[in-house]
Amino acid sequence: MGECSFWDWITDTLHLRDLPFMGAPSLMFNVRYWFGTIAVAALAWQVLTGLILLLYYQPSNAYDSTMAIIHNVPFGSILLSSHLYGAYVMILAAYVHGIDVFLRGTYKKSGGAQWVLGVLLFVLTLGVSFIGYSLTGDVLATDAVDVGKGVLTALGLQSLIPVFFGNGTQLDLFTRLLGWHIIVAAVIILLFMLHYPRVGYRVPAISRNNDLTIKPWWPRNLIFTLAVTLLTWGVILLIPSILAVPQVLGKVPILFSPYPGPSLTSPQASSIPAYPPWFFLFLYKMVDMPFGLTVNAVMGIVIPLVVLLIIPALDRGGSPHLLDRPWVTALFITGLIWVIELSVWGA
Repeated sequence: MGECSFWDWITDTLHLRDLPFMGAPSLMFNVRYWFGTIAVAALAWQVLTGLILLLYYQPSNAYDSTMAIIHNVPFGSILLSSHLYGAYVMILAAYVHGIDVFLRGTYKKSGGAQWVLGVLLFVLTLGVSFIGYSLTGDVLATDAVDVGKGVLTALGLQSLIPVFFGNGTQLDLFTRLLGWHIIVAAVIILLFMLHYPRVGYRVPAISRNNDLTIKPWWPRNLIFTLAVTLLTWGVILLIPSILAVPQVLGKVPILFSPYPGPSLTSPQASSIPAYPPWFFLFLYKMVDMPFGLTVNAVMGIVIPLVVLLIIPALDRGGSPHLLDRPWVTALFITGLIWVIELSVWGA
């Protein structure tokens, strides 16, 4: 018998082929099928950078400690700005991933639970991003907290304001925000651990164990995943690095600035308009509608969330083709256009 190669030796020694990771058909090795991986890669970056930022962030002095991270901590500037843009990439990838899943109709039949988990993950991602955005303590964070309190009041949940936003002191506010930021992030990780294994239930029908088109997870699936992950991390690092260049930073709209705005007590605060992060522009404009805050909140939050969660129950037909499910497709596209229009309007 000939001597085995080094990689074969590694594979056999570590029993890599025996690990319980599924293979993937060749057709899934393209960007369309891997926006979920991009979102997970961004989540991994958020966890890594978030744990480091946690060592330096002080709820008792939120804004000053945030600025100290930028100016005094080694690599603190890129650490903080990449944490921000990691959230942006994660949200954008989740948007595209969700739209693609709907267009392919994989929420049908056995994919219904997967769709519901995905919707919950997306909502929690928006929530954890909102909380993180509020932790900086700048003027925009203050506006965000006020909007959050207003939405809870409009929904009749004002009794939860002390739970999420504290007893009115700055220390209690930022301590609770930090705690909820960590809790929601942990829930996202737990739900992902439920979400990921179910991917195997919604791959195309050709995906069977004895199908020769299925590539084993080692090495192709692993290498492809690592490539997508490293590419995602590169983008997360590159974009805020470019935006932070002094010649560029002054021209960056506040919506996409890699750094916090001025503090609430700064003379510059009065010149900063109340702006939400870009991923909440649609909601910002929705709650500004002339129907009253309660109606606006129900129309902008409750109804869309309920509709998204029950889509698998509403559309139980067999065919995933768009033309075979016209009414639910029209509803989804109308909602998507509504989000885009409100976001542009809110900007």
